[in-house]
Amino acid sequence: MNFGDFQYTGDFQFINNDGDNPLVSRYENMIISGKSQYFDISEFEDIINYYLFRDNGHKAVNVVNYAIKLHPYSTELKFKLAFVYYKSKKYLFALKVLNKLQQIEPSNHEVFILKGKIFISLNQTKQALQNFQHAISLQSDDDSVNDLYFEIGEYLEQEENYQLALNFFNKCYEMDNDDDEVIYEIASCYDMSEQYDKSIIFYQKLLDIDPFDDEIWFNLGVIYNKIDDVDKALEAYDFALAIDQKSLFASFNKANTLANNKKYSQAIPYYIEFIKEIDDNPQAFCYLAECYRNINKLDNALEYYDKALNFDDNYSDAFYGKSLVFYETENYTQALISISKAIKIDNISDYLFLSAKINTKLNKFENAEKAYIQALEIASDDKEIWISYAKFFYNQNKISKAIEILKKADKIISNQAEINFSIAALLMKNNNDDQAFDFFEKGLEIDFDKSNVFFNFYPQAKSNEKINFLINKYK
Repeated sequence: MNFGDFQYTGDFQFINNDGDNPLVSRYENMIISGKSQYFDISEFEDIINYYLFRDNGHKAVNVVNYAIKLHPYSTELKFKLAFVYYKSKKYLFALKVLNKLQQIEPSNHEVFILKGKIFISLNQTKQALQNFQHAISLQSDDDSVNDLYFEIGEYLEQEENYQLALNFFNKCYEMDNDDDEVIYEIASCYDMSEQYDKSIIFYQKLLDIDPFDDEIWFNLGVIYNKIDDVDKALEAYDFALAIDQKSLFASFNKANTLANNKKYSQAIPYYIEFIKEIDDNPQAFCYLAECYRNINKLDNALEYYDKALNFDDNYSDAFYGKSLVFYETENYTQALISISKAIKIDNISDYLFLSAKINTKLNKFENAEKAYIQALEIASDDKEIWISYAKFFYNQNKISKAIEILKKADKIISNQAEINFSIAALLMKNNNDDQAFDFFEKGLEIDFDKSNVFFNFYPQAKSNEKINFLINKYK
């Protein structure tokens, strides 16, 4: 199991737009009754925003069209109409309105910003950048230019166009290299575009400004994990926890880092600390259970898998974990019950693979073969499943069938030393030495160190002259 991290992606903002809105109620009563009422421009904008927040573009369009009838000369409402079209993905309608507005208000930068966003949505980057640059050229002072660079950068970042976003954030940075908000966004964009070395540089700039920012230490930990620098990741999480002992996600991620590096006993206290505060997270219970399973504290493992299921009885990984515990303790009947529940929830290759192995142990060979086939339909590039499937036939003394399976695997996922060594061993068992030597040599060419796979299948070959010759050739 891979223990996945949390990552800060910015502060959450809660906008309470639930409940009755007197202004909207008055508008809707007017529509129902058919009796006209007066609303000023700002009131119409509030009503439009209410519907947009609820993704009700149709009603928002109706409101803005009605508003324009009452206020036909309002450029604010015409711009709002373009914005509603944009939010409703009616981009050509929006552009038509904006092009007319552009004639009326050629110095209104918001018109060009919205046009730029529309062209981004239409994958017309060149036109988008032209409009963004024109909007910037309309600004009269550096602060306004900087603000607009940042606004465009934020928009592009939200659209997951990180490289373009960086172009605008870097313009902000050139104008003010001490702006921590800009530095943070640059670091984040480099992270999201997998330019981790550059991301680290900019996060470290933030620590130069404020070395006691636990969020920055946390994000550094996440990035160090991504580049497999475990020691620095743990150090970063330790700094985050030293600054704020209740930094729960730092505890969680430190636990994950330790667990992913098989330091299960060290990970356990950090998971427990996390669960003390957030006791309704089935993933955390499952990860903790996995640690206990890996240090052979199986009763504890089952306890926490069950706690995960208490919060989410469809949490398939918990059933999978329980099945592993039962499989490892040779309680195959219970293992089959648990893995069947997992598969019913989520039909993934790991679950089907375990089901195949359990059914084999229970001598339910037809069910086992079916599970192997289903697993390989999902994960045809998983060499472990292929080799296990071949062993399934080999253990039934169906050596030719096992060889056929592995040769099929070799065509699908070529250049896998383990598969070539396995084929070689089975061919020798089947008295087909010449072909066996070819596959054995191919395995040595790919990865000499995996030759133990061959001898695990066929230990008698250690005394074979040709095999020893090939080993000495590739040593």
